[in-house]
Amino acid sequence: MKRDWILFTLVIMILALLAGTASADEKIFSRWRRTQHFEGELGGYLDITATYYSAEYIEALVQDEARKNLWTADE
Repeated sequence: MKRDWILFTLVIMILALLAGTASADEKIFSRWRRTQHFEGELGGYLDITATYYSAEYIEALVQDEARKNLWTADE
């Protein structure tokens, strides 16, 4: 029973760390990406997104993909 609680606590801590990292990456993404929304008179709309691919943006993007795809350190 005690081992179950330790495992549960460890899983919660890992999830909390991953959530904190995801929000940090989102801050980086929002700093280098802008979206403009346009609406037409007949109800149509258009979203234009411009992204500047800085070194900081690329690093955050790679780290985000690594987390999503469970990449190993060798990849």
